[in-house]
Amino acid sequence: MAIIEDLRNYFRRQRRYASFREAQNKGLKELSAVRDLIEAMRRTVDDRLHSPEMGPDPNGAPDCIALDTEERRVALEVRELVSQEAVVANQHATSLLDAKYADWRPEGVITEVDSILRQKDAKAYAGGPYVYIAVVIHTDEPTIDHDTYSRVLRARLFGPYNKVSRAYFLFSPQPQLGYSPYVSLRLCEPGTGQA
Repeated sequence: MAIIEDLRNYFRRQRRYASFREAQNKGLKELSAVRDLIEAMRRTVDDRLHSPEMGPDPNGAPDCIALDTEERRVALEVRELVSQEAVVANQHATSLLDAKYADWRPEGVITEVDSILRQKDAKAYAGGPYVYIAVVIHTDEPTIDHDTYSRVLRARLFGPYNKVSRAYFLFSPQPQLGYSPYVSLRLCEPGTGQA
């Protein structure tokens, strides 16, 4: 009986908005995003990462660790891009007519991505050394579509950052592809302002 009540409570707490990668805890959600990225890389013949696992400290950076093609450890920080206002507004929606959506615009997405990258760049990373630090930004926002925003994000040069040297933006799964497409974000070299 306790298991049934636990399941009921879990589904009551389940986020209703942009919830594709929702999981029982933050670590599983982050690992799910990294696995989706690695699968997308594999499908696009960009097998640069494999064997993802949760990071050494559940309360610190990095969120996950993976291995590169030379079996070196890569630190991965993960962050979801989602409108918290839309999440809250939709928790009590009882029908699709009550649903609210964030109206993301390109400059708002660019600003949010840069903010996330700066926050991740400022963290202390435990358990190294790492060959590099990468950030995985994932979204399930209905108004951030792959066709439009892959062009917007590819056109932008982010940074420079001191620690983060790679970053990926992972979109919602695309049924016609069978996986979640991603974009490798272009980052400035530290101290140069150039990619």
